[in-house]
Amino acid sequence: MGRGYNYAGVKPSPGIALQSAEQVVTDNIQENTLLNIDFNAITPELVSYAKHRGLPIYAYTVETKKDMQDLMKMGLPGIITDYANWMETR
Repeated sequence: MGRGYNYAGVKPSPGIALQSAEQVVTDNIQENTLLNIDFNAITPELVSYAKHRGLPIYAYTVETKKDMQDLMKMGLPGIITDYANWMETR
């Protein structure tokens, strides 16, 4: 059975974004989980670091089209939203 970890942190400052990404990803890889993360805490550094290490990241709960488009551009495999009809087919 798959396991996930919910992370409701805040977006780190640019100076520590990579360090924060490394810590979050390392913790989840060691536990063999996927990561459900508050979209407000997602950074390009986190997405890139996780993607290169095979850790799936899913954003929750995205409530605006702009936020959804920004996250889709980052290449997340999944977005949790109340407005799935806003999703564009890739």
